[in-house]
Amino acid sequence: MTMMRTEIETRRKRYAMQRLSLAMKRLIQVDSADERIMATRWVVAWGRAVGERRFEPMWHESVTRALAASARHQSAANRAQ
Repeated sequence: MTMMRTEIETRRKRYAMQRLSLAMKRLIQVDSADERIMATRWVVAWGRAVGERRFEPMWHESVTRALAASARHQSAANRAQ
């Protein structure tokens, strides 16, 4: 029974690691602030599934940067009108 439980947990962690890797690749390749926010959310979620708590600060930094970039973009668009 213990062997089976360990095997299942190992498979789950391996799957979460694969998804985390894909989420990080997506985060690196995003163009817009909105995409960056969503991609960062997935990195944090899969990081938690793996057991990595270090991704939480990254989420807050990313959201702050994305909101600042969005505000700058909106301000520039308003000035252009």
